[in-house]
Amino acid sequence: LIMTDDGELLWNSDPNAPAMSTLTPFLLDGKRVLAYWTGVSINARGDDYGRVTIIDDTYRSLYNVTLTDTDLFYSGVYESLLNSHETYITSYGTFVGISYDPIPFDLSPVGGPTEGWLRDGVIYEIDIKTNKVLFKWRASEHISITRSHDPRNSVRGGFGNASDSAWDYIHLNAVSDFEDGYIVSARHTFDAIYIDRSTGNIVWRVQGEDGGDFNLDPKAVYRWQHDIRLERSNGELFMHLHDNENNYSAPFNATTGKLIRLDIEAKSATLAQIYNPDERLQASSGGSFQRLSNDNVFMYFGSQPVMKEFSNAGDIHLSYRFGPSDSPTNPGVGAYRAFKAEWKGYPTTKPAIAACKNANGTVNVYMSWNGATEVNGWSVYSGNACRQLQAVQKNIKKTHFETVTTIQSGKYVQVEALGGCRNKDETRRSVVLPVKGFC
Repeated sequence: LIMTDDGELLWNSDPNAPAMSTLTPFLLDGKRVLAYWTGVSINARGDDYGRVTIIDDTYRSLYNVTLTDTDLFYSGVYESLLNSHETYITSYGTFVGISYDPIPFDLSPVGGPTEGWLRDGVIYEIDIKTNKVLFKWRASEHISITRSHDPRNSVRGGFGNASDSAWDYIHLNAVSDFEDGYIVSARHTFDAIYIDRSTGNIVWRVQGEDGGDFNLDPKAVYRWQHDIRLERSNGELFMHLHDNENNYSAPFNATTGKLIRLDIEAKSATLAQIYNPDERLQASSGGSFQRLSNDNVFMYFGSQPVMKEFSNAGDIHLSYRFGPSDSPTNPGVGAYRAFKAEWKGYPTTKPAIAACKNANGTVNVYMSWNGATEVNGWSVYSGNACRQLQAVQKNIKKTHFETVTTIQSGKYVQVEALGGCRNKDETRRSVVLPVKGFC
């Protein structure tokens, strides 16, 4: 979905197309694009395999980013092996993503079988235009399984005794480029891991409870997090994240956003700001934290269908709910991430039209144009023959996603969108529609 600040729908993906996930706005080659994941989910644990599609402002596909790697367990089983947890276009104009890979592994250090199975996390940087793998990093080669906080011997975490129940010891859920490396979020070890892009070595690690390589401010503690990113502001280095503070078992805790100041030389991590500390929103999964250009913060609460915008000081500026409230483990409606960004869409499709008769002989006409963000008005044409239509209403102000008007009569109707094309003087008409049936 794409919505306005007022919560009005602007664009809805095709309900008959494969379900998409992780819709994210980016700049690519200086132009605004959207990236999203589609694929096959094989269980409720987050094991899925698919591709990332990048579309332009006409909603047409520019690139399909795919991953093939013969080292992966499901190589040859699925067309592409990218996981839905990340769709990220780097500052270099490449793509970074994740794949989950079940591998045979000795789990005896954590009380598991010697001939066990581990669900590993693998990071890839991929050339968007050629799908060539530019970088690969496997978590199990760098992060010990003894660091995991995920309870082994559970359906969700995996029992570790078979490939289809491999133990999810690390659960990578975010990766992005920053300066000369990548910052990675490992949910099940509470880790923020900074990796050297040229060597693959870990440069430093912030652990959410004991600090890892840093002295961690007790107020900055985080657990089961999502969407860790790095940024510099006024010469200082900050890490921000969506602190779920919940997995899938009680007791459930309030979910917050945290902005943490990092001093690499002093190895200190201190809380700079917390967002949503007073509201008992409890998200067991998903979520995102976005710093806006005006220094406000936009958060999405994962398994809870709530979005909030905060001032830099932590005050709530806007709040949206797009579904009913429910428990952290059984939300009524949810998503993975949400973002706030400027978007102008110019679809190549025609506007949509519907019409029906009223008992008094008048006709209701319904008009919309999915994804056309710049429409400001409509004109309606009507007549008793499909090729003999006359304008019966002009410059109707657009209201909501779908605008409705009533005309006196007509066997055929057509609508014309005003202002929805890249050329502001260009208009676009719908099909001519016979009026059938009563409202």
